[in-house]
Amino acid sequence: MSISNFEYKKLVITCLSPVHITDEVGTVYSYQYLYDARTQRVYFLNERLWVKFLFENNLLPEFEELIKTKMRAGTLCEWLLAKGYDIDALGGAVTEYADVAVLPEVIAANKMRLTEIVRTVHSVDGQPYIPGSSIKGALRTGLLFSLLLQEDRLRAQAWDEVTRLLSDKRVRDKNAALSRLAQKLEVTLLHRLEIPRGEQGSELLPQAGMNCSIMKGLSVSDAYGSGNIVPVVVQKREAVYINKTGQVKNKNLNLFRECLPQGAKQHFSITLDKAVFSGTGIQSVTELLKRQQDFTEFVLSMNKNIFGAVLKHEFAGAAKANLLLGSGSGFLSKTLLAALAPDAKAYRAAAALILHNNFYKHSHLQLDRFTAPRALQTVRTQKGAGLMGVCAVTEE
Repeated sequence: MSISNFEYKKLVITCLSPVHITDEVGTVYSYQYLYDARTQRVYFLNERLWVKFLFENNLLPEFEELIKTKMRAGTLCEWLLAKGYDIDALGGAVTEYADVAVLPEVIAANKMRLTEIVRTVHSVDGQPYIPGSSIKGALRTGLLFSLLLQEDRLRAQAWDEVTRLLSDKRVRDKNAALSRLAQKLEVTLLHRLEIPRGEQGSELLPQAGMNCSIMKGLSVSDAYGSGNIVPVVVQKREAVYINKTGQVKNKNLNLFRECLPQGAKQHFSITLDKAVFSGTGIQSVTELLKRQQDFTEFVLSMNKNIFGAVLKHEFAGAAKANLLLGSGSGFLSKTLLAALAPDAKAYRAAAALILHNNFYKHSHLQLDRFTAPRALQTVRTQKGAGLMGVCAVTEE
């Protein structure tokens, strides 16, 4: 195939707000890290080397007694300092560190209870980064959105199936049924390649196979910073629509995420096979990003209609966004339900029912009558307030 069929482009992701991509390490607790209140920094520990340090310094029995208590963040660091050891004495037991971007008054109000921190993904040298799979997944969602808008009949048929599945009491696992429907839509919209099964070419591979997806014509590298980037720990915060009053109130939750900081720049590359994508009308990386921008604007517009009057600063900070990434970036950024629905009212009813099935204790059917979901995740640091996971992709 001619090299002219391929477009290679270097791009930059600028984090307009903190971005969190959950690491396989998952959640760490107050006995697994050191929170130094003096420097507002968290130090994460290598469990094996940490235990070795404690054993060599005859501190292991005391540590075992300490972790039996309900430790607040900072307790472990204070205990270590009281024993005459500073953080530098731990050597290799400290793996990475992050700045705590939670406002001091919030920490004080919570008695410094940074009890649970969900780690973000790191490279082998300890640097936070954005996996190419996360970027490609977001681009895939934006592409599906744009293709759905061109298929009125398919969209209507899919919506009829959504409403049938949600109302059919015989369908016990509605999530699995909806996932199958989503997969069917993806096959219809993206699995356009006809691949011969063998050398003779008389028989084709099943269309449902991933080898037939046009996404194989898109390669996305991991995104890395050009220098040392210190991640930040932020508090999970929600703007909640109150059904009875019609007001939006902010609520801080006792959960914290390690994130790429606002302003961080991550460099990556895209290679697009134009021949593979030709059936979609996309012949350039620029056009692919334009489809993603359209989807991002759609998501932000729907949220702004409900939360915009209260979160003016947050939406102003997202004005240049063309990509939503990672945890906290919202229900709408990860589902095409709103694109399928014939109107906003139908979408809200379906979304409330789906959320009710997944989180039945949260009263979604009663409280999500005007917006679904009724909570939008935000973040507040010393740099100001913003929405989670808001990014801008530009050319290098």
